[in-house]
Amino acid sequence: MRPGIIIRYNASAGSGKTYELAGIYLKYLFRDPRGYRNILAVTFTNKATAEMKERILYNLYLLSRGRQSEYLDLLMETTGKTAALLMDDAQVILNQLLHDYSHFSVGTIDSFFQKVLRSFARESGLQAGFNIILDSDMILMQAVDELLRDAENNNKLLDWLIEFGQREIIEGKSWNLKKKILSLGKEIFNEKYRILHDRGFINEDKDSLKSAISELYAFNNSFRKKIAEKAAEALDILDRNGVDNEMLYYKSNSIRKFLSEAINDVPRLSFKNIKLAAEEGKYSSGKSNSPELENALSQGLDNKIKSFAALYEEKIVLYNSARLVLDNLYTLGILNDIAAKTRLLLNEQNKFLLSDAGDILRRIIALDQTPFIYEKMGNRYKNFMIDEFQDTSMVQWENFLPLINNSIAEGEDSLVVGDIKQSIYRWRNSDWEIFENIGKAFHPESFKTVVLGKNWRSSANIIEFNNTIFSQLPQQVEKDLKLKENIITNVYTDVVQSDPGKYQDGYVRMRMYNTEDEGKEKILEDLPAIIEEIQDNGYKASDIGILVRTRNEGQEVIDRITEYASDRIKSSEYSFQVISQDSLMLGSSPVIVFLVSVLKYLINSDDKVNCAVMYQNYLLSVAGNEIDRPLFLDDYNVNISGKNKPDNFGSFLDKIRYLSVYEIIDRLIDFAGLNNIGSARPYLNTLQNCVLDFAGTETNDIPAFIEWWENEGQNRSVSSTEQSDAMQLMTIHKSKGLQFRVVLLPFISWTFRHEINPILWIYSEQGIFNKLGAVPVKMKKDFLDTCFDNFYNDEAGRAAVDKLNLLYVAFTRARECLYGNMLATGRGKTAGSYLFDIFSGQQENKQMNFNKYFDNNTGIFSFGRIPEMKQREEKECGDPVIKYPLFLDEERLRLKLHSKSYFSGDMSEKKDKRNYGILMHEILASIKTENDIEDVVRDYLIKGVIDIDEYIEIKDKLFKAIEHDDVKDWFKKDIEVITEKDILLPGGVVRRPDRIVMRDDWITVIDFKFGNEMPGHKKQIAEYQRLLKDMGYDKVDAFLWYVDLSNVISV
Repeated sequence: MRPGIIIRYNASAGSGKTYELAGIYLKYLFRDPRGYRNILAVTFTNKATAEMKERILYNLYLLSRGRQSEYLDLLMETTGKTAALLMDDAQVILNQLLHDYSHFSVGTIDSFFQKVLRSFARESGLQAGFNIILDSDMILMQAVDELLRDAENNNKLLDWLIEFGQREIIEGKSWNLKKKILSLGKEIFNEKYRILHDRGFINEDKDSLKSAISELYAFNNSFRKKIAEKAAEALDILDRNGVDNEMLYYKSNSIRKFLSEAINDVPRLSFKNIKLAAEEGKYSSGKSNSPELENALSQGLDNKIKSFAALYEEKIVLYNSARLVLDNLYTLGILNDIAAKTRLLLNEQNKFLLSDAGDILRRIIALDQTPFIYEKMGNRYKNFMIDEFQDTSMVQWENFLPLINNSIAEGEDSLVVGDIKQSIYRWRNSDWEIFENIGKAFHPESFKTVVLGKNWRSSANIIEFNNTIFSQLPQQVEKDLKLKENIITNVYTDVVQSDPGKYQDGYVRMRMYNTEDEGKEKILEDLPAIIEEIQDNGYKASDIGILVRTRNEGQEVIDRITEYASDRIKSSEYSFQVISQDSLMLGSSPVIVFLVSVLKYLINSDDKVNCAVMYQNYLLSVAGNEIDRPLFLDDYNVNISGKNKPDNFGSFLDKIRYLSVYEIIDRLIDFAGLNNIGSARPYLNTLQNCVLDFAGTETNDIPAFIEWWENEGQNRSVSSTEQSDAMQLMTIHKSKGLQFRVVLLPFISWTFRHEINPILWIYSEQGIFNKLGAVPVKMKKDFLDTCFDNFYNDEAGRAAVDKLNLLYVAFTRARECLYGNMLATGRGKTAGSYLFDIFSGQQENKQMNFNKYFDNNTGIFSFGRIPEMKQREEKECGDPVIKYPLFLDEERLRLKLHSKSYFSGDMSEKKDKRNYGILMHEILASIKTENDIEDVVRDYLIKGVIDIDEYIEIKDKLFKAIEHDDVKDWFKKDIEVITEKDILLPGGVVRRPDRIVMRDDWITVIDFKFGNEMPGHKKQIAEYQRLLKDMGYDKVDAFLWYVDLSNVISV
């Protein structure tokens, strides 16, 4: 048996990887019609999963009907069968696959890990019915809050926190420890932390850390003291001889300035002048030394400077290293406590963080043999197909590796597909170096690489442009940033793609804007004209993809387009409709904000800010995008009223406040007629779907829902339809895997460094640092003069790769036209600045003469030709969204029927009265005092036993009933009450009085009736009275209370 192999496909943008993957999958199927049971194909997004499934099924369908498939020739070649035989096979395969669809294992990597995890739920310590959650911030906040509360009963933790706070205050930092703990606490969800923790590289012993902290502070204090003493000695000589800055080399930045600062602290100035003085005797600002300086040198200044410099150079790296790691050591000491508290909370709430799946499985898979894993899962996979492998994390790869090794050992083949140039998710734990070095994990005979070298997506000129740009930029960025050699160029070695001739022509237009603020304003000013130019060339709005770096940039673009379009609202020549992730968020819809504000109002009607928000968004909802005046905190002149609804808003809210969140929202929608607002329907549907999902995993009450909304819900998005004639605006990260006929990049303005510096886990075997283990430190330039500078340089190189990959992903989304605005900033050299250098000829270009297409006067680069377009199609009108359905009262499906409901409808009036009496007896049995009435009746409403109208009727009836002179004393606060308690008689017979009121030595027994008076009633209450006297109570009064008749009879 030949050993299996794993094939790495290097698939650059547009190289047809989905076509290739689907073709390989089909070859497996036609080799074995039930082979789909043994193939696992995973990718990283639901959209990519759906695309691959659709391609496989659609081509099976075409083949089964004898119609032309793009894979027919391939399958005829690999199987040796005729088209007729393939048609017969396709019918069998398609039939089997559709009837066994659950074993059609094409899905996301997360869904696969969840499937494995559920198979190992017991081994993972998970309870049945656990809920998977995505948001880790909320559970982290709960864990930190509980940890801080627990410190009162944990002396060791309390002492640690007190010392932590004291250090922060001494060093002039923020006293808000919680903020710092939360910031670093997010690291417990980071894959790097988990791997280091599992391998024992993180020191969790507080005593050991405290000893190390003391040693580091002692070293730094000693160094500062010695430096200050030596600086003082040198300054004393300078002062005694009257040597000022003007006499010294570099004058204002002379050795005197460095020494003066060293008196108080270790200077963060350049050491260059001290070094020149100590090594080369460079002291004087002139050609010769002044008399004062000569005297100072004769008195030993040179020796003092040399001694100072020797001490500084010997210890400064250790000092800087110690200062660097001390910043987070106290927080590190409680990271393990936070992690433990987080696990405890998740277990108590029966929740599971999706980000934990890979880590838990890694531990399980490491202990078990592969056959056992398959046995538990119910599937045995022989072939693995992993797409977007450059986005795989180390933990995910460690989980797949034993399964793939087992497959190879059994003679089966697998493959991974990826492109490091499109790795832009490193902040989500992806590690492109796994893809780069994957061959090292296998025997050379079991591994090979295939390069997909053609670009099937873009037109000829776009391909040529991108080939040239990305052949040059890597070397230039590496050189300018002084990065580790070849860290970028190695990634881009296979960047050049060949043109298969699928699309001709193609157009690229770039413009340079020089200053950041003015340039951005000018870009936004020019943006509508570019959109009009694109549409003038025959493109529809839906052909345009606007790609931005950040959400803030996206909002600026939307604001500008909206402003411009509103001034030309009567013109239909151009479409300025824009769909964006942010514009489709629930929190961006006035209708949804109004509904949530009403929920907040039900909790706190005194919140004036929320009232103003509620009224404002109500007006925006019913009046469109404009209202005639702003609203203020004391403005209550807005009338919220539904069409044909007799209730005013206040009384309506009183009726619905105790319903479920879903029902409250549905009734609000009906009351205000919001379901008739066409643009609101997608948002209403999405909101109620979210409410149902929330109710299935959380406490279904208003406060819990509001907390979820603030933390997560408002950022949920409505799914957009691809048929709408609107431009799509999204971040570059969201655009990965997509393509547009026209791509517009408003701001090519990012640098090749981090905008927000990440946390790096650093470690060293040098001296005291060896005791610390791995330490979290925020990336900053302070790294460069420490023993941790290699961590900084590695991360700087990876960050540059990330930023260049962003540009590559953005440029390769374009099929026919690419428009971009290059922007220079004061934050460093931007991607736009590098492009400008290439276009203007400031960088040597061996492939294309870009300078030929660049106008220095206008700053515009224009290359290629816009493909000829057919006449623009008319935009379709109409609302594709269905009407929002409302099911109220009796129309709603009842999921729970109570016994009182069984006799409703066409049943006899006698049974209805009987059920009414039983219900009222139950309610009164739960009421001890007058204050209990509202809560008890509301509880029956919440349980669904009664509806809102019955709730109001019963509540009002009971309040009125107990106002009776003979009754009100039975419901006072200062009495002892027994309700519905059994009295056991000889022979096992039981009697149960409705209510017994006890005052000192006096007892009152009451029987409730909800009908007309009957002779047998007095006999029943008299028996209760006699039984109580037989039990030793001498003073017993007995009453019959006909509640509906408001009649009390003494017996």
